[in-house]
Amino acid sequence: MGGYREPFPRFAKKPKEAEGLIDRELGIPVAKDREIERPMARDEREQQILKLIRSQDNNLKICCLDVGQGDATVIKLPTGEIIVVDCNTVDANVDIVSFLKSCGVQHIDCLIITHPHYDHFSGLQELVDNFDIRSFMEPSVERTDITGDSKVQYDAYCSAVDELEKRGVNISHPVASGDVHQQFGEVKLYNFGPSKAVLERAEGLEGEVHTNSLVLKIEYGNFSMLFSGDVNQEGWKRISKYYDIQSTVLNASHHGSTSGCDEECMNKITPSRTIISAGKGNPFGHPDSEAVSIYKKYSTNGIRTTKNGSLGISANEDGTYIFYD
Repeated sequence: MGGYREPFPRFAKKPKEAEGLIDRELGIPVAKDREIERPMARDEREQQILKLIRSQDNNLKICCLDVGQGDATVIKLPTGEIIVVDCNTVDANVDIVSFLKSCGVQHIDCLIITHPHYDHFSGLQELVDNFDIRSFMEPSVERTDITGDSKVQYDAYCSAVDELEKRGVNISHPVASGDVHQQFGEVKLYNFGPSKAVLERAEGLEGEVHTNSLVLKIEYGNFSMLFSGDVNQEGWKRISKYYDIQSTVLNASHHGSTSGCDEECMNKITPSRTIISAGKGNPFGHPDSEAVSIYKKYSTNGIRTTKNGSLGISANEDGTYIFYD
C-alpha cells in the first residue's frame, strides 16, 4: 500500500499479516454478535487506530494501547472529549504521549488512574507535562507500607497529583454508587468500585490496593465497556452483588491473572469480547491459562490481548461495533 505513514508511535515488532480476509468495506453489522471483525496487518492497524481518534464521526472510539505489562486506554467520545484510563509507559511499545500528539490531542478532558500501581500510572507526570488535563479521577486509597523503588514511584505519583491540584484541576475520588458519575452528551460513565465501606476500613496496606481499584463502565446507547483496573475477586463479588455489570466489551482485570477473574461475575458480564492488556513474555505468566479459559467460556466472540499490538473499537449507539485487531 502507498501513501503517507505516520513516523510514530511505532510498534516494536515488524508487521505480521493477520489471518483471515480483510473486509475493506467494513461490511454490515452481524446482529447476532453485535460486531464486525476487522483483522489487519499490524502496521495497517496502527494507522487505522490513529485515524480512529482523529475522525469526527458520531461513534465512540476506544483504543487499548500496546504498552506491555500494564494498561493504557484512550477514548474519544462522539462529542470530541478525550478520556484516558491508566497510562503505563514502562517498556511500552507505544508511547501514549506521542500517540496522543499524533492524533492531534491537545488536552485530556478526563484522566483516570484506576489504582496507584506503577504499571497503571507510570506515564502520569509525562501527561501532566504535555497536556492540559481538565479533570482527574483516582481511588481514595493511600499506600503506607511500601519501601524502596515502590515508595519512590508512589511519591512521584503523589507529586504529579499535587501539581494537578495546584493547577486547580478538578480531582475526584469516586466511590461505588451505580449512578451516573459523569455524562458527556449521550455517553454515561458509571463507577462501581470501590465501596465506601471498604475504603473506610482500608489501612493503606499493599493487599488493599487491588480491592479498591476503580471499576468503571462507559455506556453509549446499547454499547458498553467495563474497565476493571486490577480489582480482585473480593472486589468483583461485592460489585456484582449490587450493580448491573453486563457489558458489550470487558477490559479484563489485572492483565488476565486468576486473582482478577471470577467466573460467577463473568456469567453476569457476558461480554461479546474480552480484552486483556498484558506484555508478551512477561514474568508473571499473564494471562493465566485458567483465567483465559473462563474468559473464553463467557465471551461470545472470544478474547484478544494487546501482546500482539494495540486494539481499537468504533462503536455505534445501537450497540454494533467494529473491532480492529
